[in-house]
Amino acid sequence: MRIPIRLAFLWIATLPATIAAGVEDGAEIEAGRPAAAEGWKVEHVALPSRFGSPSAVVSRRDGSLFLGRNPSPPTAEPSASVFVLDKGAWRVFADHLESVNGLERIGETLYVVHPPFVSAVRDADGDGRAESRIDLFSGLGAPAVGEPIDDHSGGGIRRGVDGFLYIAVGDRGIPRGTGKDGATIRMQSGGVVRVRPDGTGLEVVSTGDNRTTGLLLSAADDVFTFGGGDDRKRWAKSLVHHVSSGRYGYPYQFLTAPFRALPVLAKLGDGRAGQGICTNEEGLPESYQGNLILCDPDAQTVYRLEIRKAGGSFALAKRTPLVTKGSLADFHPYALATQAGQAGFWLVDQAMSRDPVRPSSTGRLYRLTYQGPDRRPTTPPPGKGGFADRVKALDHPALSVRLDAEDDLVASDAAAVPPLTARLNGPEPAAGRIHALWTLDRIGTPEARAAIRSVLVDASAPVRLQAARSCGLRRDREAGEALAGLVHDRDPAVRREAAVSLGRLGDRSTAPALLAALGDADRLAAWTIRQALLAVGVDDQKGLVAAFLDPRRREAGLLLADESWSVSIVSALVEALAKTPEPAVRGRMLTCLAGQFRRYPEWSGAWFGPDPLAGPLPKKTESWTPEGMAAVVRGLGIGLKDADASVRYQAILGLQAVGAPAAPLLRDALPAERDDDNQVALVEALGALNDAASTRLLLPVVVDPERPEAVRASALDSLNRLRGRDVVRARLTVLYDEKAPDALVARALPALARDGFLPANDLAGFLENKSPLVRAAAVMSFNPSRPLPPEVKEVVLARLDDADADVRRAAFLAAGPLRLQEAVPKLIEKAKTAQAEDRPSVLHALCALPDPLALSFYLAALDDPDPSLNRAGVRALLAIRNQAEAEIRKARQAGPTPAAALALDRVLGRFEPIRAWRVLGPLPRPAVGLLARDGSIDAARSHPGAGGTPVAWKPFESKDESGRIDLLPLLGESPQPTLSRQPSSPAATAYAELTSADSRRAIVLIRSTGLCDIFINGVPIDAEVVSRDHFTVSLVRGVNRFLVTTQPGQAGWQFECLVSTTDDPAPQPASGPE
Repeated sequence: MRIPIRLAFLWIATLPATIAAGVEDGAEIEAGRPAAAEGWKVEHVALPSRFGSPSAVVSRRDGSLFLGRNPSPPTAEPSASVFVLDKGAWRVFADHLESVNGLERIGETLYVVHPPFVSAVRDADGDGRAESRIDLFSGLGAPAVGEPIDDHSGGGIRRGVDGFLYIAVGDRGIPRGTGKDGATIRMQSGGVVRVRPDGTGLEVVSTGDNRTTGLLLSAADDVFTFGGGDDRKRWAKSLVHHVSSGRYGYPYQFLTAPFRALPVLAKLGDGRAGQGICTNEEGLPESYQGNLILCDPDAQTVYRLEIRKAGGSFALAKRTPLVTKGSLADFHPYALATQAGQAGFWLVDQAMSRDPVRPSSTGRLYRLTYQGPDRRPTTPPPGKGGFADRVKALDHPALSVRLDAEDDLVASDAAAVPPLTARLNGPEPAAGRIHALWTLDRIGTPEARAAIRSVLVDASAPVRLQAARSCGLRRDREAGEALAGLVHDRDPAVRREAAVSLGRLGDRSTAPALLAALGDADRLAAWTIRQALLAVGVDDQKGLVAAFLDPRRREAGLLLADESWSVSIVSALVEALAKTPEPAVRGRMLTCLAGQFRRYPEWSGAWFGPDPLAGPLPKKTESWTPEGMAAVVRGLGIGLKDADASVRYQAILGLQAVGAPAAPLLRDALPAERDDDNQVALVEALGALNDAASTRLLLPVVVDPERPEAVRASALDSLNRLRGRDVVRARLTVLYDEKAPDALVARALPALARDGFLPANDLAGFLENKSPLVRAAAVMSFNPSRPLPPEVKEVVLARLDDADADVRRAAFLAAGPLRLQEAVPKLIEKAKTAQAEDRPSVLHALCALPDPLALSFYLAALDDPDPSLNRAGVRALLAIRNQAEAEIRKARQAGPTPAAALALDRVLGRFEPIRAWRVLGPLPRPAVGLLARDGSIDAARSHPGAGGTPVAWKPFESKDESGRIDLLPLLGESPQPTLSRQPSSPAATAYAELTSADSRRAIVLIRSTGLCDIFINGVPIDAEVVSRDHFTVSLVRGVNRFLVTTQPGQAGWQFECLVSTTDDPAPQPASGPE
């Protein structure tokens, strides 16, 4: 059933107020069920009919369950909702939401991640339905309207023991997020943010993750995320341990500069990720405590991950399947929730069909219960009588009980401080002490703060760590001295958090302690120490220089300096450069300096798409502090005078990147430089400047026979980009200098011919040069747009028989563009005898010069393993069809290979364009939910547009001879060209119906300026088949339905579709483009 968009968001209101939940009957049983590991029981829980796509899930200790619902197919209006399962019945709790990606419950408030919002909803009047909604912040990603689950925008949400809500952010980032207290954040990639439940304290925790969907918190607030891989499979589906101030390298630096990023904890394959939980409740065996349970929808598996502490981070010890698809073919687990007070989980299965046009209409919900012999008994929560009971609850084995106890005690405010302080200073276990600490943190009185500071020197490392976190989060400046001492703690995790907190304090007086710790052996602790130094604005010039000169701290010092854009750090690096004895280290220092002359521009807020490498890499184009930029140039100038050639080389490269401000230094260095490689680098740098003074310096270099050939060649390349009488004279001097190296002459020819300084007759003279290199260059230098004089043609044709193989290949390549039809007989002879390495070039040349004499070679090209030669053969056959139709028909009747038969049918066929279409767009991506099962559409229905505004089908009839549809004027778009299938690029869909008198085989020709997908009668055509531009289909008698989705290309946004008119290809010429 198709629901009109205008009614879709009202659909919930038509449901009964309550719907019974239970195990479904035969339909579900016939579909199969997932299989669980030994000791686990799986029960299917019925969802309301036509439920749509279930998403996030969270449960309460009282047994109630909240489940996100996203409509399927998606709609333009906010029509997602949250259902509650309470006392065996479902009812709507909150609606009119965006795509529900994450849920968390604190007390009577439900927190919903529905990008671009994170909201708190509450049932204010006790009727079981939320009336109150407060948006804690907005700006979360830029969700693509029409995505049932937008895992590029944001995902899981979890409450921490520190009182914050932690939220997973997808790789769309946050262009601008604003909290209730006015705090603003920006975030260019995926990662983690946190905010207090009242919407204050919004801040970025970490960045550089990809499609971050799952967020998991340990009982000690260790933050983990589970996110999907990228389209190119370079960033894997990953488990990441996030630390404050961490950067993990996506979208670029994990490849281009991995030293600027922290590593992921584990790479877990490719594809999409789901959500997960950390097992912090009671009932499960002891071995499950602290495990991570992850939903992997693409692997159709729920995994159990056992992790262990590894320095300041963690390591994956073991991964085992917990639930697999069993006999359920479309099992795609997405989200989990703990059954508080029970030994098990709730599991959301999206049951996705993986059909982008007709997704599944509803998912599934399961209850997983552990029934093994080692199941542990549950402990009832202590009563809520006095402080003693509530403080005792802080030691309960279930995290949910401990958190509830925190909330109860915070409500008592200052009166709870003495018993909490006593528990904080009391005996183990550490869990109760940690919860007492965070309860004191939330109460926040001076006495509470003093109690927390007192345990910064506690014997328990977990307690010291949490005390350090609290002091940092509250920016407790009285803790500065103690925190400075903790950066040398024996536990690397404590050192890590102490450094984070010092960075938050921003107290510059702690910089000496941080500098002393700069060489920390633990990677995460070392990272946070460097970030803290940048955060406090270290300006201790003497201390920085000492760090750069200290072999133990030098590596960390260079990492600190890298892209710091700090005047004090850059100045210290310049000072240390002159005092560093090792050339290799001096070279690295110069590289570090060169990368900081400019910085990256501010992020525009635009998403880079799921395949960032399809677009340009970010460039440093913005100036920063003049003092800092001057220091960079000063340091590179010192390097330019270094005694070691390799150091000077790095300085030259750095100054080339600086550009015009470096010109005087580069010009002064060239006369004195004796190293050949450095001379080449200097010449290239000067040529790139493109200024008069540098040009005058390069002119004598080009014609100087004493200079190394590589230097002269580099100078020539630079002059080839310039204009001016003296420049042309120098270039021609090289060409006619009898002593000039052959490689230099060959290098000069193409550019001079291109610029019109070498007429065809003059160029022809070089075809007789004794050097094969020069002859090959001369052949390739003729301008294809100008006809060759007859006498020149003869000389060019003679190169087809040149004694040198490279010259012959150059002549083969040039024959087609130069339209040397006279070359066909000779090319035919060459094709008969050509060696394997020459044959492709000869055949391409013949195909570029269509002639009936070469028919046999065009036919052979149809079966060549090179696809470009297949296409060239088809083009050549189309060009000679009227002259050689009988022979082509004989070839078709002779039983060629299937690929050749299809190509010949395409050549011989008569085609009619489909002219009448309905067009829909622009869309945020190729849309889902467009087709019925028979491939038809609902033409009256609108769909979510690229800008969030609904768009409707528009009728259009092409008047073009080939039926070409130009989408730009139809859609009013001026899109950027798309080189890969990116949801961030606009898309359009066109639908047409073609009536066939009989069931028959037909050939379809498709032309599109951009990437496209095709569905015929509801069946997708394989993308590899579509890329060949023609394919066969079986038309049914009556109406045949065509749906084409396209993205813009380099040459605009157009497509055309033509269909052969009969089974037996006819002799008439095709009406489509050739």
